[in-house]
Amino acid sequence: MEFLVRISSVTATPVRVPIYAPRLHSDGVTRSLDRIVIEVRTDEGVTGLGELGGRSPHARVRAAGDDIVGLDPFATEELRGRLTGGKFADRGGNILYAGFEMALLDIQGKTLGRPVSDLLGGQLRTSVPTTAYVFRLLDHDGRPAVRTADDIVAETERLVAATGCTTIKFKAGSAAWAEDVAVTLALRDRFRDHQLRVDPNAVWSLGTSLRAAAQLAEADLEWLEDPVLGIEGMSQVTARGGIPTATNMCLTDWPELPAAVAAHAVDVVLLDIYYLGGMRSAAGFARACAAWQLGIGLHSGGAGASELGIGTAAVLQLAAALPTLIPAMDSMYSHVMDDVIVGGPLTFRDGSLTIPQQPGLGVELDADKLAHYASVAAEATSANRRGPSSHGGKRPQYPAY
Repeated sequence: MEFLVRISSVTATPVRVPIYAPRLHSDGVTRSLDRIVIEVRTDEGVTGLGELGGRSPHARVRAAGDDIVGLDPFATEELRGRLTGGKFADRGGNILYAGFEMALLDIQGKTLGRPVSDLLGGQLRTSVPTTAYVFRLLDHDGRPAVRTADDIVAETERLVAATGCTTIKFKAGSAAWAEDVAVTLALRDRFRDHQLRVDPNAVWSLGTSLRAAAQLAEADLEWLEDPVLGIEGMSQVTARGGIPTATNMCLTDWPELPAAVAAHAVDVVLLDIYYLGGMRSAAGFARACAAWQLGIGLHSGGAGASELGIGTAAVLQLAAALPTLIPAMDSMYSHVMDDVIVGGPLTFRDGSLTIPQQPGLGVELDADKLAHYASVAAEATSANRRGPSSHGGKRPQYPAY
């Protein structure tokens, strides 16, 4: 049966949106949120929205958009073949495909009058708890830097009060490991009834990871995420550390799954819709993890920084359809000071984000905001970028060992 709907045009617009304050992590400083907003239009006048991280080369995104003009918006596997060249484990191609699949699923949902979650198996929940995602921060707009344990506890109090989140994730790895342990214990002392996660971004050695795990035993962590790099190291921490482990670094794609399962590398896999090549692939990966008795959560920050409202809506639509999801999903959305969607940033309610119920992803583009933040991106100087993203060129020495 021949469907007559075709993609008629694609626009890819880089934007730069402010965040609350510059964030420190193991490989740099994030000073703003750089993303690429994708608009895919059909010849029937339906527009689908997608979002990519600012690290994706804009020229490649534009070329991909040109390549899919004329494609049936329901032909997502043909789209995958065009954007990945048929390579199953093409990281760049998977990321690119994820942004465009997002837009095509938005078109499909709008065409059918159903939210994207219905295309992924149906909605199992109407809201998803999120994390109060805590970083060391640089000073910004008159606000002092957040560096010490007392600073971080106070910043967490602010973030928890603003969002209502009952799960806290501390981004470690930007200071000496002993300082990270001290911060974690201080957070546990202040927030005794909250779930607590720690993520050093794989900058600790195995020995450091095991020493830290021993000292963190009393913190009753929900999990320790990627303290050390690689499947072998993570398997050692999982076996010997006495703390549940999670990853979005040693198990990020299908070809890594057999080795990670064989090595008992982790307890929980944090699904990233970009690394895994889109929402449908991530939903399939969740089922594979269930077969191997691996827990699943949802990652934030894949393919550059964190998500705006379009990307966040996509993650929420996926979360709605995952029966084995472990709350709460990672989200840095509370750090975003504005958005390019109609109505401004999505609202936190009692520590959760509500899953949009409108057809498609459930969000619409604010043309004025898009134009404004596109101009900000265009005016940004190279000194404020790390490649196409914005890490200020500052890279701390790894304090891991």
